[in-house]
Amino acid sequence: MTWRTNDTGLTAAGKPYRILADDLRGGAGPIIAAVFRDDVDHVVRYTADGKHAGGLAYHDLKPPKVRT
Repeated sequence: MTWRTNDTGLTAAGKPYRILADDLRGGAGPIIAAVFRDDVDHVVRYTADGKHAGGLAYHDLKPPKVRT
């Protein structure tokens, strides 16, 4: 699965996300997403396969619902 900027979907915990960037460099992964929870957008970094960089499986990305 490949995520692209502006894709939207849900995390494993059912929280909505929007991909902000898909080409970052560094060990934590190339994907940055805004995850909406507790009435706030939280910026979270993900590996190329949509896994939470900190290993929290409930934050992992499900496949996008809306592709750009």
